[in-house]
Amino acid sequence: MWPKILYDVSEYTALGERMLLPERQARKALASLRKDLGWKVFLDDLLRLHHVLGPIYTDGCKRYRVTRLKYPYDPGTYTFEPL
Repeated sequence: MWPKILYDVSEYTALGERMLLPERQARKALASLRKDLGWKVFLDDLLRLHHVLGPIYTDGCKRYRVTRLKYPYDPGTYTFEPL
C-alpha cells in the first residue's frame, strides 16, 4: 500500500540523493536536523507529493514515478523520477 503523502527530503541528505519519506519518518528526520545541526526546517518547508494511482504521485503540476529503496536504506524510504 502506498502512503497518501510523501515528503521530499532530498536537499537535506548528505549526498543530495532523491529521497522521499512518509510523514512520520519525515518528522523524525527534521527533528534530528533541528536538534543536531540547529537547522530551522519544518514539514511545511518540504515539497509534498500526493498519491494518484499505484506508484504515481503528483505535486500539483508534475507527475512522478516513485519506487521503494532497498537495503542499505531504511524501510519506508522512497526515490522518485519525473514522468
